[in-house]
Amino acid sequence: MGNQTILNKILLLIAAVTAIGGLLQMLLPGVALHILEGDTGASSRRFFAIVGMFMLIVGGLLWQAVRQGRGLDLVCFWSMLQKFGATFFVTLSVFSGLLSTLALPVAAFDLLSGLVLGYAYWQYRQSP
Repeated sequence: MGNQTILNKILLLIAAVTAIGGLLQMLLPGVALHILEGDTGASSRRFFAIVGMFMLIVGGLLWQAVRQGRGLDLVCFWSMLQKFGATFFVTLSVFSGLLSTLALPVAAFDLLSGLVLGYAYWQYRQSP
């Protein structure tokens, strides 16, 4: 199995976790907020659902780009930015007391995913 194949499998995993997590967050924002010990008021649920919708879109876009093998450099670049942004804001939410430390593994996953996506971006930019 070549390095590109392994990288694509990792990207598909990141895409699936992002899309499925986003779908669940979009459909069940109160449950997700409850698990993360965040505010479960109407405004928080609505905001969390909107964030989930964008996670679903980015995860779906990454999945489709990997499966079709087109536009991977650009999709990886923008997905990387989404992951680094999520890392920052989830971590900020924890340290601001809006979410519990149970959200830190989410931030860690986003950070690791962002690094992998950055590597993938670099790899696909180098490809002819």
